Amino acid sequence: MSSQESKIGGLAGRYASALFELMQELPADEQKSLHGDVAEFLALIEANEDLQKLIRSPVISAEEQSAAMDAVCVKGNMNPLLRNFVALVVSKRRAAALPEMAQQYAQLVAGSRDELVAYVTSAQAIEKDQIEALKTQLKNTFGKTIVVEAEQDSALLGGMIVKVGSREHGKLHRRRFRACRCRRGHGSSHALHMASPVFHSTLRRHTGGRMGR
Repeated sequence: MSSQESKIGGLAGRYASALFELMQELPADEQKSLHGDVAEFLALIEANEDLQKLIRSPVISAEEQSAAMDAVCVKGNMNPLLRNFVALVVSKRRAAALPEMAQQYAQLVAGSRDELVAYVTSAQAIEKDQIEALKTQLKNTFGKTIVVEAEQDSALLGGMIVKVGSREHGKLHRRRFRACRCRRGHGSSHALHMASPVFHSTLRRHTGGRMGR
């Protein structure tokens, strides 16, 4: 097991592992499409406070959550496997864990390519040369190819937060209100429908039969 895979865990990790396994049943071009769709799905949730509230609210019904999440998938023309996966997760009242599932899925994909995913949150948009410099610095630190997933958060007073996996790494640098924290870590005929026995058996195997709990 790679160091990347060893950091996959919890309920989100079990679902992410199931999606990763199902992904391998797809043709190569659809696998690539799915990777991009999962990243886009995560970015959409992280950029939309209303969606975040919707998936976390215990008073919003699974039907309402499902309709909203399905609308996101349809609007983004996302892979049917991801759409069915999201629908199943929501039906099991696990919608709040979708962002973490998407993150851990990305880590599994990166691990299979000998890559690490760096999640960068900044107050302002990061310039391309800044991203390249960051990738070089992290590659020198971790010895792996770095994939950067960037997002903006206006709540930050300045600087950026960098997370690589789930473990804290490096120092906390402060300059006035600036902070930088580095954490180490961590349709198609081929699409598997939510009702497919393979779809359910794969999820059940990874979640230990606890999909509904």
